[in-house]
Amino acid sequence: MKNSIKEVDRELNKIFVDLNQRNWVKVSFILSKLDLSFMIVDIPNKSLFNPEAFLKLYLYRRIKVIRRYPDLLEILQKNEQEAFDLGFRKDENNELQLPKKRTYNQFIQENLDKETREILGSIAERILAKAVNCEKPKENGEPCNKCSQCVSITKGRSLDIIEIDAAS
Repeated sequence: MKNSIKEVDRELNKIFVDLNQRNWVKVSFILSKLDLSFMIVDIPNKSLFNPEAFLKLYLYRRIKVIRRYPDLLEILQKNEQEAFDLGFRKDENNELQLPKKRTYNQFIQENLDKETREILGSIAERILAKAVNCEKPKENGEPCNKCSQCVSITKGRSLDIIEIDAAS
């Protein structure tokens, strides 16, 4: 079982490397435009980070299939613009401020119940489908929202995102 998981991870990494070679939609750009304020209304802000940034970080990690948190931090430190797109900023010493693993995990455990995770999973599926399938992404990484793929994903009609209940 562990070998098959590693194999899937390797294949996904190959796919993302290949996708990064061409002009495809940047996931962080889509997340920067995403308004998740409706999901954080009841979430108390116990840390110096915005709860919406935690949700976007959760989505980013899930979409990019980043299993280890230190790998996530390394990616965001190398590409600060992606961290900024997710809602993180630099401090007064001009250093990028990212949450520690414990802070991130505590936020996820305390605030994301099963229903919220399912909603975020659905959002992640749509973002990934649009990022991969947009036929004419703009130069800045934004999806065109006009091609047949973008329209079908937005309307929830794309076969890439329709959930099929096997019990039915």
